[in-house]
Amino acid sequence: MKLKCYNVELMTERTLGKGNEKIPPGQALLLAEPIFKADNQYPEAGSFRVPLGAQSWVERVVSDKRPPEEVLAEEYLAIARGLKDLGVDFRIIIAHREMIDQAGFVAIATSLGVRGLGLDPSISSTTFPRDMMVDFAGKIYINPEANFELKWGGGTRSPLGEGGRVLKLNKKVLVPSSISFLARDPRYKQHITQLSKAGFTFGFLPWPLAVDIDPGQETHEIDVSDHLDRAAAFIRGKDGRDYLLLDSNYANGESPSSGPYLPRIEDACTRLDIVPAIVDRTEESIPYALNLEQFADGSVLMTGGDDGLRGIVERIVGVDKVQTTKTPIVFYPILRNGGIRCMMLLAPGKIVGQPLR
Repeated sequence: MKLKCYNVELMTERTLGKGNEKIPPGQALLLAEPIFKADNQYPEAGSFRVPLGAQSWVERVVSDKRPPEEVLAEEYLAIARGLKDLGVDFRIIIAHREMIDQAGFVAIATSLGVRGLGLDPSISSTTFPRDMMVDFAGKIYINPEANFELKWGGGTRSPLGEGGRVLKLNKKVLVPSSISFLARDPRYKQHITQLSKAGFTFGFLPWPLAVDIDPGQETHEIDVSDHLDRAAAFIRGKDGRDYLLLDSNYANGESPSSGPYLPRIEDACTRLDIVPAIVDRTEESIPYALNLEQFADGSVLMTGGDDGLRGIVERIVGVDKVQTTKTPIVFYPILRNGGIRCMMLLAPGKIVGQPLR
């Protein structure tokens, strides 16, 4: 893998923020429910949607003889252990007791010393925590599809509440360009305008390309996805600069209507003073590897099994700041369409005051 657009050797040693706190004051980290029944289990489901470049992993997962539930449970535990090893305090969401692996939850909670957080069972069981809401400096935007409410009131229903669309560092925000269904929802531009007046600066990125695969029919159809975090990561470097890591399949993409992606990405980065870095991806690269999470002290949790990407992230944030999962996260991206970042959410801290149901 090659890192483009900046010189790693010129980076200076200046750490992110002050102190060693992983979670900002007033916030709590929530981890997804331990639901291991896969949404897609071939041949029942039939088709899969993956980011462009990850097609070969569908065949690998489909042909794997291990029960999908067991592998998903193994990957979930690897993420939970990764958080614990990194010293991150978190709670595990409990909302759909009839769907979760309760024995697995008890085992994880006991072994790691983690508590559950009861949320209303009416929330969507198919929504990753990341897509429940986004906190813009105290102003909460809630995904209308998540069927989620803040018990103390407040919150604004908005397309910006679907966190997979939003890459945010402090008051710099990268979001998908206003096309397709986002263009038809007046709240999208309206809320961006409101946040811009509140001091946030926005950059608009092209939609990542995705592939719809039907292994049985042997068909591959190219489409687009509005979730930027499937193909990009927005992190703060040890030199104090902001870096946008880009899957090479995404950065080098193009569409018939808007042309090559890279000039548009570079323009957005220039406007927001962001350093773009293209990360070469191959068929062997772990899918959704850029779907990683950075914490308040600059530390990063990412999938294991992708040494090239790990090396790049280490050069940006520092070797001592990177924690990888013991197990590569592969089945979650292919069967559940999500990665590490999708599975966690920074929420208002008072949410943990809600009783476990």
